[in-house]
Amino acid sequence: MRAIKKNSNGNVATTGVTGVVRKPVASQGRTEVQVAKIGGTSTEVDRRSENTSASGIASNETTLRSRASPTSLKLVEKARAGAVNEAQYRFSKFHKLLTKGEAGQVDLARLRQLSWQGIPAQHRSLCWKLMLGYAPLNAARRGATLQRRRREYWESFVPKYFNTGGDGHDHRSSHEQETLRQVLVDVPRTCPDLPLFTQSQIRRLLERALYIWALRHPASGYVQGINDLITPFILIFLDQGLRDTAAQVKDGSSSHVYDAKADARPHAAAFTCDVGTVDKEVLKRVEADSYWCLERLVNGVQENYTPQQPGVQRMMYKLRGLVQREDAALHEHFQKENIRYELFAFRWINCLLMREISLRLAARLFDTYIAEGIDVLSELHVYVCAALLKRWAQQLMAMPFQDILTFLQAMPTERWTSSDIEMLLAKAYQLKCLYASSPSHLH
Repeated sequence: MRAIKKNSNGNVATTGVTGVVRKPVASQGRTEVQVAKIGGTSTEVDRRSENTSASGIASNETTLRSRASPTSLKLVEKARAGAVNEAQYRFSKFHKLLTKGEAGQVDLARLRQLSWQGIPAQHRSLCWKLMLGYAPLNAARRGATLQRRRREYWESFVPKYFNTGGDGHDHRSSHEQETLRQVLVDVPRTCPDLPLFTQSQIRRLLERALYIWALRHPASGYVQGINDLITPFILIFLDQGLRDTAAQVKDGSSSHVYDAKADARPHAAAFTCDVGTVDKEVLKRVEADSYWCLERLVNGVQENYTPQQPGVQRMMYKLRGLVQREDAALHEHFQKENIRYELFAFRWINCLLMREISLRLAARLFDTYIAEGIDVLSELHVYVCAALLKRWAQQLMAMPFQDILTFLQAMPTERWTSSDIEMLLAKAYQLKCLYASSPSHLH
């Protein structure tokens, strides 16, 4: 898989780097693991599962050690060291941008440019808040602004919309009771396979944030799928809060020193924490920040959740045209098997693929989506969905109706790494370069 970029005259070009997504103005080195000598023979590493990040090299190391020659072990160690060095280099680039801006002002354009290719785990929380417009770019104003917005959530929104039964009576209208019922049904369904989201404190957080969001957005109200969109924010902000608590600092100051463990196992502290032991003030910050960032994210795809969901319908229509243009054979096979795109693509679009990949990889996908810009997120997401179909086209072509639906509703992505997401984004970016400037080709 080759990374995609545009050259100076606007044409699509590729680089020889595996699994790396490059924006047009980005430039950086990559470490590649191409050949390992195992048992005296040369074996090419499978590029589909190759991961040149520190975490990817670590996951492959145990297998290679058990059967590799000394020469191949040296290759692994060299690749691991190169990956760690690269990760540290990227960390330093983000750190410099976030802390050394002119007069304390972060360069948003440059931040988006760097973030498109993925954000180091230690910087993800702050970068998301900045790019979503929740936290000010000016460092001097940031702390006071965040405190004010958190107070607004807890001192205004929660009493007004959620805690309405202070006298022992439920004063909710029938509409509000129905909204709460829908939220309460969906909360236990939210990431049920992750212990973090089965804990009562997190479920209560979800209940409040989703219910308040629904009441404050009557044009759409609560729609199934919005519960999925808030989960990356909860994970990332909780992880930041835990690291700040351990370092005895606030609001991201713990991200000033590179932590190789945080890069190798992103957000492991949040995934495995006992929420009952977390400081209540940390949880309050996590909930308020997650609420506000969800609001800003959904504002960019609001039409996906209004009655009849015209945004979703429009994106499914565009996806159909894109597949028909890019892979006519697959589209014709779908037609032959009576596969309608809404049978699988509705959930892909409505939940931004949150149910198709792990939460850890969804956070990586969100790096690019948020960096791209919320106002154009829907456009990029269509190309990502098309790239996902291209990824499995060969297998899908050999399947009948029922097998296609079963496959597309439960794709085998459980062993995917960040490299798979980067290759998916690379293909999506290529498709965007080819078709975004001439959308009439997709009709």
